[in-house]
Amino acid sequence: MNIGIVSLGCAKNQVDLEEILAYLKRNGFETVSDPELADMIIINTCGFIDAAKKESIDAILDMIQYEKPVIVTGCLATRYLEDLKKEIPEVALWIPIEEYKNFGKLFQPLIKDRILTGEIDPTKRLFIETLKKELNMMDESNIRALTVISQDTSMYGKDLENMNLTTLTKEIIKHKNFDFVKLMYLYPDEVEEDLIDLFASDSNLTPYFDLPVQHFADHVLKRMGRRGSEQDIIDLIARFRKKVPEAILRTTIMVGFPGETEEDFQECLKQIREVKFDHLGCFMFCPEEGTPAALFKEQVPEEVKLARYNAIMKEQKKVSYQLNKKRIGKTYKCLVTKYNEEDFTYDCICNLYAPDDIDGKMRLYSKMEIKPGDLVEAKVVNALVYDLDAEVTKIIRKA
Repeated sequence: MNIGIVSLGCAKNQVDLEEILAYLKRNGFETVSDPELADMIIINTCGFIDAAKKESIDAILDMIQYEKPVIVTGCLATRYLEDLKKEIPEVALWIPIEEYKNFGKLFQPLIKDRILTGEIDPTKRLFIETLKKELNMMDESNIRALTVISQDTSMYGKDLENMNLTTLTKEIIKHKNFDFVKLMYLYPDEVEEDLIDLFASDSNLTPYFDLPVQHFADHVLKRMGRRGSEQDIIDLIARFRKKVPEAILRTTIMVGFPGETEEDFQECLKQIREVKFDHLGCFMFCPEEGTPAALFKEQVPEEVKLARYNAIMKEQKKVSYQLNKKRIGKTYKCLVTKYNEEDFTYDCICNLYAPDDIDGKMRLYSKMEIKPGDLVEAKVVNALVYDLDAEVTKIIRKA
């Protein structure tokens, strides 16, 4: 039996879907991307902001037209379960996140040709012994790049005995097969000093730090419920750069949070100029129903949010281009991932960018014969605002 898959939302949502897919595979199902070839369709939804909700609902309505059983999982199914059941009765099965542990029992009535065995344990991947097994499997599969990601990666192990993110990271770097190991979503107030020291002492860790500071003005940080102050953030960044001189710093900024004054915004803009993040994403506050901030007074007008967003991104473009120009002539280790026939370039993983190209990307040109899986050395020859062009100068290891 073929199961069609539609995956929406963030990387964390994708991890949940992978657990579902692994369960289906253990029970003998095949997965397909073409709904025409599917016997039934699973849509893993996102319900974070209005645009994501619309995308999810549109996907559901599109898949219903194939007149095959549609199963909806993910955040949208969790947040609006009862309303959705009434509004879209054509969906065969809704499975909110808290019911993943009962996936097999809920899914079984739709399956007539087999008895499903086992269940999904959505918490099992948190335990170190399970993660050790998965790391060993990655070794056996010759996986060369690892990204550790969660809702709040820096909190890993806080609910486990004698465990934290540093301990997990030490376990990861025992596996020398990885050319790149990146940690995403390290909240500034939760980063422990021993983790910075580990990055400073071990070259197997990729010095890429994703620190979503959200803002700099103390007034806004407090209203957001953030722990720590503007000075705490500045001090943390200084420690990263002192101990790990090659550190690549990425962050996200929110503008237009209720009560953000022009003074608050200017303080944030000032620090962006001074800190000079390698990569910065900005988004405007959106009053989502069910959140305390949606009820706050002093909501910032949309036109002001947009103006502040544009000002932040304009400043970051300058910063990004300045930093990229300084990289011309430097060489970087790159793992080739894809050949692009349309422009004769190669995509790659390197220490400068996030794995999903959200920061930008490095395009490789090569006079040598290379292919995906090769580890190469490349010299930057051209800088754009966010992207870099580099020429392969050496093949370090063939795939």
